[in-house]
Amino acid sequence: MKIYSLSVLSILLVFSSCLKDNKIQVPPPSDVDNTKKTVSLTLSTSGENFRKLFIDKQTTEQTINLIPVTLAGGLPAETDLLVVLDTSSAKVNTYNAAHGTSFSHPDPSKFSIVSKTVLIPKGQNVGYLQIRLIPNNFLGGTFALGFSIISVSNGYSIGANNASNAVAAFTLMNAFEGDYTNTGMRYNYVGSFFYPYSGTGPVPVYYASHVALTGIKYGSSLGQYTTEFDFANLGSGSFLNYQYIVTVPAGTTGNANVTVPLTFSSNFLLGNSNIDVLISTYNPATKTFHFVVSYLNQPGNQGNQRIVDETLVKI
Repeated sequence: MKIYSLSVLSILLVFSSCLKDNKIQVPPPSDVDNTKKTVSLTLSTSGENFRKLFIDKQTTEQTINLIPVTLAGGLPAETDLLVVLDTSSAKVNTYNAAHGTSFSHPDPSKFSIVSKTVLIPKGQNVGYLQIRLIPNNFLGGTFALGFSIISVSNGYSIGANNASNAVAAFTLMNAFEGDYTNTGMRYNYVGSFFYPYSGTGPVPVYYASHVALTGIKYGSSLGQYTTEFDFANLGSGSFLNYQYIVTVPAGTTGNANVTVPLTFSSNFLLGNSNIDVLISTYNPATKTFHFVVSYLNQPGNQGNQRIVDETLVKI
């Protein structure tokens, strides 16, 4: 992607919500001569400026540090600096046209900008434009708002070396949330309980009873890297709430299967004896999870042995 030089930096904020329009405060003039020192909305070190934030699902109001406003060269501010930002719906239209996106303009009633005047304190290098919101109000939908720096106090200048289409993304969905094709089998042991299985090779003939696992399964975000799936299609609508909880470590890349931590949300399932995660892998290239779990279908070392073998591929 290319970087273009602009006199006024525009930055798009992508989020699942809306902003209230605060009155702009224009900083007072100053006799301090810092004309060679610049302030910018620098969201990345190279290429097209981009920042993506994942906001955890919450039912209470949160204050989020959304956009960093930074002094060039890592220099500390010699005095308190006030940087005024403004918003522009036109920038959203321009961004949509350039990128083939269809971000909507936000409803101004659903959250607020704390202040469009951002403080970079004396001796520090960065300040933040903050937003207030109740995250769970913004599940679904994608909206955007454009930002520009319009003034800086005390003789500092606006950086002219920023990307023309800088983007700060805001979402309640992590990269793993969405629909997955589901293939696999739930095997039930026939006979006395507990016949061990290592997770590799053919399932022993003792597991003669089986149920096919098919269809579409939805992965729901629990955190930036943590996702929840129905366990063996037993979770949805069940008071037992059988769920996988899988966490893909940050920075997982490549073409090979990577072992990832896996646990379960159901206390009933966690209380079962002999529960054993045999396989829990994720392939970043194919966006595929593979889980093989052995467990008893009753707690207290009771019931019959079960084996669940599921492969989930993101659509």
